[in-house]
Amino acid sequence: MKSLILLFSVLSFNVLATPFTFYTSKSGLIDSDVHCIERGEKFIWIGTNTGINRLLFNGAKPVKFSKRGTSVSVTALENDGNFVWAGLKGKGVYKMIKKNYKLIGFRKDVLGDKEIKNIKRVENGLVILTKSQKFTFQFGKEKYKVDTYLNQKDNLTIQINDKILKNNNGSLSRYNPETKSFRSFKSLIKARDYLSWDKGVLIATSR
Repeated sequence: MKSLILLFSVLSFNVLATPFTFYTSKSGLIDSDVHCIERGEKFIWIGTNTGINRLLFNGAKPVKFSKRGTSVSVTALENDGNFVWAGLKGKGVYKMIKKNYKLIGFRKDVLGDKEIKNIKRVENGLVILTKSQKFTFQFGKEKYKVDTYLNQKDNLTIQINDKILKNNNGSLSRYNPETKSFRSFKSLIKARDYLSWDKGVLIATSR
């Protein structure tokens, strides 16, 4: 049964829809290679190889694309209501002001050369994950905490109702938990991040 819509390199898995639809740079994305997705109050924020997109949706369809270019890949996003926090590959974490898209570096003395995998806004601070470390910061304090951490973000398990999708040998596949077997799609899709959306899910994928 065909039940997938592929949104650009945001792949939208919709249990009510039929086949794949791609939204790429030709559709309005700043880049077709997408690393992360974050939900805002009104918008969806997309981190790509060359910048950040802000998408306005009408139902399941994106109708307006805004963008902010970067010199490196945007590998993580976190919306805290006031700001969007962005992880830039090899450059650390930045706070982006929503009204003008200005990027302000955060603790570049610690994070400046790190590849950021995830950002979590917590009370009065941030938790930041790399491939092997977890950093905990409190705003206004110089000291921070570092723990060893094994990143599992690349091993995504996506479930919609009774459907399960997983990366298998680098490609997104249907997964049967009873037989522990995979069934590939015709399209080669590498999922990097996902977000539940409109009776389905948006999935960030590579080109």
